This record gives sequence, structure tokens and C-alpha cells, in this order.
Amino acid sequence: MADYLLDTHTLIWMQEGNSELSKKIIDIVTDSEQKLFLSVVSLWEISIKLSKERLKLNYTLDEIVDYCIENQIQIIPIKLHHLNLIKLLPFYHKDPFDRMIIAVAYTDNLFLLSKDSKLSLYNVQTIW
Repeated sequence: MADYLLDTHTLIWMQEGNSELSKKIIDIVTDSEQKLFLSVVSLWEISIKLSKERLKLNYTLDEIVDYCIENQIQIIPIKLHHLNLIKLLPFYHKDPFDRMIIAVAYTDNLFLLSKDSKLSLYNVQTIW
């Protein structure tokens, strides 16, 4: 059993049943023995993108949280140790949401489920 952090797009694609999810990811997220986590930063990212109309969803932010609860995806708040790592990260990736997700995966020792190849440049274990 391992602990996994969902990238924002991974959560959205899970909720939508999107065919972009790899078989490996599907196997992990459907295995009830695995612990799944989501950073609150992903909810913040979704909220911002919805407000700027850069993302269209057929469900609300509340429904995303309900989905997380129903699927035993634990939401991780931003903590000081996450913020302390942010200032030390090299700028391979400039997106502030992704940088925080990297910090959470690293400091909380979580495998990161993400298709974003830039994230693997950091010292975090990514799976896709």
C-alpha cells in the first residue's frame, strides 16, 4: 500500500471518467487499499480557472469536494512546511499551483499522480 497525491487534472479526469487516464492510474485509484490525497491548492486552482472561464465543468466545486469524500480522497491543507519548501524549489515549473503540489508531494512523501512531465524534473516520484 502506498500514498498518492492527485494532480488537479487527474482528479478532474477521474470525476469525468476521462479516457486520458492511464491504465496504471486507473488501477491505483480504483484499488481501495491505496490512500489518495488532494491538496486544497487543487481546489483553489479549479476555482480560479472556473472564475476566469479557463475551465468548463458540468459540476460545482462543492460537488468536487463531495466526490472526494465519497471516494475517500483526503484533502490536505496548506501547511508551513509546504511553504518553506516552495522558496527552495528551482523554477523548472513556474505555475504556482503546480509548485505547491510538488511541495506537498515532497514534504508529505507522496507519489504524485500526474501526466505533467515537468513535475518529474523535481525530486518527487511521479506516476502516469
